Amino acid sequence: MPRVYIAGPFFNPRQVELISRIEVLCRQCNLEFFSPRLLSSDGTDITQPVPKIGSAVMAQQVFEKDYAELRRCTHMVAVLDYVLPANQELRLIAMSADQPTLWLVPASGPLSLPDSGTVWEMGVMYALGKLIVGYTEAKHGNLNLMLTQSCIGVANREGLVPALLAIAASCDNDTLKRSLPQWQGSYR
Repeated sequence: MPRVYIAGPFFNPRQVELISRIEVLCRQCNLEFFSPRLLSSDGTDITQPVPKIGSAVMAQQVFEKDYAELRRCTHMVAVLDYVLPANQELRLIAMSADQPTLWLVPASGPLSLPDSGTVWEMGVMYALGKLIVGYTEAKHGNLNLMLTQSCIGVANREGLVPALLAIAASCDNDTLKRSLPQWQGSYR
């Protein structure tokens, strides 16, 4: 039975909303999934106390749980956008000879710079020979070719449901690939 690992950042309300939308779509498609945001293997919010956020114990527990789920899941939906809080975007503003300076400045739209944890999770899934569906809400972007090429396809908001339905139907890889558009943006 297919099981989807939902990879993506959930560090601000906009990111949580995006991950939550994917979780809802998985439920609507009758897909079993794991979302690290929920800290549970059955897709429900955990009710027991968790170790102190940021502690070494918590870090080890999260790492072990997520790694076990990467091995257990058959597919991944990887959010390739790093959605910042409303009206903010990360931009390189000034550069000195020895250190670039990054600032948050008013702007709009998702940043085509994936979360580092998501990138690591994608690498593990790819090394395990499992299928990755990339997901982006960016209209145009400049994504790293190692990410786009490790995905069977890259879906936008409209294209994600057909991909999830194909996964739920246990379609073969060719059918799944035909249900997804390939990345049309630029590469870096």
